[in-house]
Amino acid sequence: AEIKVNPIGSVTNIGALKAVEEQIRNSIFGVNMFMIRDRDGLRQDQITSLEANGHILCLKRRHIENYFLNEEVLRKVVVHLYLDKTGTLSKEFIKSETKRIAQETLSLNLIKNFKDFLSANYSIKAPKLNLGNNRPIDEIIQEIINGFDVEISKLTNELNKSKTEDWLNREKQRLESLLSTDEWKNEFQGKIIFARLCGEVLKGDHVRIRECYIDIALENHPDILKDLLEIFEKIK
Repeated sequence: AEIKVNPIGSVTNIGALKAVEEQIRNSIFGVNMFMIRDRDGLRQDQITSLEANGHILCLKRRHIENYFLNEEVLRKVVVHLYLDKTGTLSKEFIKSETKRIAQETLSLNLIKNFKDFLSANYSIKAPKLNLGNNRPIDEIIQEIINGFDVEISKLTNELNKSKTEDWLNREKQRLESLLSTDEWKNEFQGKIIFARLCGEVLKGDHVRIRECYIDIALENHPDILKDLLEIFEKIK
């Protein structure tokens, strides 16, 4: 009863809200604001930095939908919502179809992971300038150009064709190895996989399936949602 949950849309809004949260916490007694975000492609050191003040919390899986891919719970959802009209939606069939969809998103995951890698590790930094002594503007322009030339050459050295190809091949092998176990359920694009599973396989409304899944998991398999329950324990 003491907790109110509000969706804020894009994860990009969290950065702006962080400053607001700190002001609210410091000025209004008894009000605490916590922000929970998907893990996305964050490295552990980035997560540690985000969570340092205890008011931004990251999921341990890529998306919240990654927690909705357990075939045993999904089978119970199918029975509860009367979705198995053809008698084919067994636990084993749901598991194999979920894995099929995950395998079909291998290229998408590689692209997304590469974008995350670039945004987390590389950017062109503006050169630091000395504006003292009324320096001529043309001299400042030249210094900016020279500074960017240095930054671009750094990027070119670190992101040349050969090194980029090596990174992509290593990441492809890593993603393929995840598919040989159930570890893919932690890192693959759960949002897309769950949406496709609901539409292509279960042929039901994803909101009803999600809500039923949570009810059944909380009652019968709370260990599946352990990460989420621990988050709410932290903010109580």
